[in-house]
Formats: sequence, C-alpha cells, structure tokens
Amino acid sequence: MRSLVNGTVLALMLLMFTCTSLFAAPDKPADKPDPYAVPEGSPQDLVDFLKKLSREKPASAEEAKKMLAALLQAANGILAADPDERQLALAVNAKSQALGDNLDKLAEFATELKKDGYAKYARNVRGFALGRKLQLVPLTRETIKERATEIVDFLSEDTVNAGMDAQLAKIAGQMAKMSGDEQFAADTYRKLQQIYTGSNDPRVVRIGKAMEGLVRRMSLVGNPMTIEGTILGGGPFDWSKYQGKVVLVNFFATWCAPCRREIEKIKKIYDLYHDKGFDVVGISCDRNQTLLEKFVTDKKLPWPIVYGDKKPSPTVSYYRADEVLPQLILVGKDGKVITLNARGDRLVKELEKLLGPAEEKILFGLNAGALKAP
Repeated sequence: MRSLVNGTVLALMLLMFTCTSLFAAPDKPADKPDPYAVPEGSPQDLVDFLKKLSREKPASAEEAKKMLAALLQAANGILAADPDERQLALAVNAKSQALGDNLDKLAEFATELKKDGYAKYARNVRGFALGRKLQLVPLTRETIKERATEIVDFLSEDTVNAGMDAQLAKIAGQMAKMSGDEQFAADTYRKLQQIYTGSNDPRVVRIGKAMEGLVRRMSLVGNPMTIEGTILGGGPFDWSKYQGKVVLVNFFATWCAPCRREIEKIKKIYDLYHDKGFDVVGISCDRNQTLLEKFVTDKKLPWPIVYGDKKPSPTVSYYRADEVLPQLILVGKDGKVITLNARGDRLVKELEKLLGPAEEKILFGLNAGALKAP
C-alpha cells in the first residue's frame, strides 16, 4: 500500500487547503462582460476585482484556467504597487491560490516576499505550500517520517499561531503515529509540545498544554506507567500486584464499537495465555457507571475494570487515552511498556515471544483471522 493518508489526516488537509469548488454550471447570458478580464487601476480597484472574482463559479476547465490566470495577474498588480497591509494580505493569498499546483513557484514566491521584507507573509506561503504538498505528493512508508519532520522543522522556525500552524501540527502528529515508529512518534509530539508551550500567544500555549497527556502516553515505551482508580465493584486498584506478569492495559468505552469488537478478541487471547502469566486490566472511559456495570456483567469480563469516583479514572486524562479508542498498551513482566499498539495478531506475536506458544488444544478452532484488528 503506497498511500498512508488516513481519513483523519485527509479531512484536516481538505479543511485547511481545499479551495471552494471551481466548477458549476450556471446559465451565462451571451452579452455578459468577461468576469475574468483584469481591470487597470489602483491596488484597491484590483482588490475589488478579486472580491468579485471570488464569487464567480467557472462552468468549465477552460474558465477555471482563466480564473487562476486572473487571480495571478491581479495579485501581481497589487504587489507591484504600494499596497497597505490589508491589500497585501489579500494579494498574497490570491497569488498563493493561483500557484497552488506548482510547489516550485510557491517556493520562489516565498523567497521573493522574504527578500522584499515581508517575512511574515513569506512564512504563510511556505505553510500553505506544505499543505499543498500533502495533497499533491502521495505519502509512502519511505517518506512519511521525512514529511512529518519537515513540518516540525517549519513550525520550530518562528512563533506559531493557532490557525494554520495548529492544523499542520495535528497533521505532523498523525503522520508520526502512522509511521509505525513509536519512538519517532514520541519524539515528534515532544517537539510539538515544546514549540507550542514556548509561544507568547495564550491560545497556542493552551494547545501545547493539551498535548501533555498525549506526550506522556507516546513516551511510555520502555518506561513504567501509572494507573490510579478503583476496581469496579471492589476496592482501590493495586498495580503492584501485577509485577511479574505480562499485562494488557485496555482503555475502552462501552459506546465504542471498535472497543467492543476488540474485547471479544481479547477474551479469546486471555483464555489462551492467562495460565501462562498474561493478564488484562480494563480502564473505562465511560461517563455512565450504570451502563458500564451492565456491560461488564453481560459480557462476563474476567479481568478487573478500573474506574474513578463516579467518573473515569484520572489515568484516562493523564495519558489522553480517550483521544482514540481503544488504546491497547502491553506491559512486560518488569512493569515497563512494550508497545502502545497491542492489537489482535500483534498482541499474539508479542505473547508468543514473552510467554511461549499457546496450548494446541486451546488453539484448535481459533484461526488467525479471528484475532486480527478490524
């Protein structure tokens, strides 16, 4: 599989960088003036033209090309004059849109702006170009880490904002996780957090603060984790009792369909390996304790469920574990995390390495497909 852009990342990119649809099919009177003819005049005349142009809906690919050419001509006209700040911003945006499919031209435009003393706008163009690159150049297993690093390096160059920069940060983080390299993902999120908490903008600092739990979770591999709360229907949870066992920590919610499917697979694996030193600790992200208790009873879950005081355990927010559910973290006999992605056959392979193969009599009738993640 060459392309690695998942639905979440693609949605973010479309939100950030996709322009209004260029094509429509309105009736066009024969005597209508050419809407793409760029007028001569002052920067403000060209600004007014760009505003009118933004309301046009080209009816064909040919008209779309004329619209982009008009965008470029009008933007160049404004930039060549003596625009005020508002006019300059509009012109830079229009020219960026017009050059959107040509990454080399966007790079040249950013260089020109910086040379002319417009460093802020040059950076905006470079950020726009990074977004366009994500759309135009497919991600592969060979390039995904390089592209995530490219975004992080860009963000680290200057004070970040809560708009485009925040969206780029989300994309970089998603790509780091998609790389499959847990250490790289942890390092990426740690750098992003440092970039954001170092900002002078309170909105940006809040984004960085919100990353703290995520960074903790992404940094768990090779380190011990903390679990706090009460066992559902029992007393305080004692994590020390699990020393010497291989433990799957399953953050889940009863309303989460993938969580429910994964629990059925975990039950089968639990039966295979429990007698060999494998255990499971469930940590519920549910807000409704009554529904949670009913679910645990109906499913006859044989492992403890950790909960808080009429709400989820503080461990959930400490690790931002409810960001995406289920979160399946495998902890070794020494109490240190082995992997953050112990799903299906990945879990079985890890258990085979740690505890040996399961008994054949139990494996009979259990095919590998039944253990694979959905």
